[in-house]
Amino acid sequence: MSNIRERPLDRDVLAEFKSYSQKGLDLLGMSGATEPDDLVKAIDDFVDNWQNKRRGFLAKLGLRSGDPIETALALGIVWGNQIVRRFDWSWVCLVTADGERYAVVSPDRSLVIYATYFIKECLDYTTADCTVLLAFNMQAANKLAQEAPNEYASVMRSVRRIVPKR
Repeated sequence: MSNIRERPLDRDVLAEFKSYSQKGLDLLGMSGATEPDDLVKAIDDFVDNWQNKRRGFLAKLGLRSGDPIETALALGIVWGNQIVRRFDWSWVCLVTADGERYAVVSPDRSLVIYATYFIKECLDYTTADCTVLLAFNMQAANKLAQEAPNEYASVMRSVRRIVPKR
């Protein structure tokens, strides 16, 4: 058993999540009624496009656009919401000796996805492999590593491509 505690999200945090979720849907040009698979694909595509724009010639000249923190929160919450919708996971705040982090967790707490943090890393590092869609598809196919209940194993640490996307 891990030394992670969790606490539910309070009313203020839930309201903030709802606001960021709407921002994410707006960024994607989609609605909350869109199928989870389509939303997750759109997130994956958005991050790929973000990275591609920042690897190009204009990026090397110092062109910067968009706030990666706001974008990561918006897209990460939309992604997490799709995991909740499709796989019956839950948003929680995980508390460790290092601090608190928001994440989606499996019903038995064996697995965790730090959705907003993963998206932020992908937006910050143009060479990071955005495996959002791959992880979602692996989850749908029941191909994620099996861990013990209450282990809180980070899914995204183990999701890797056999064949690179690029």
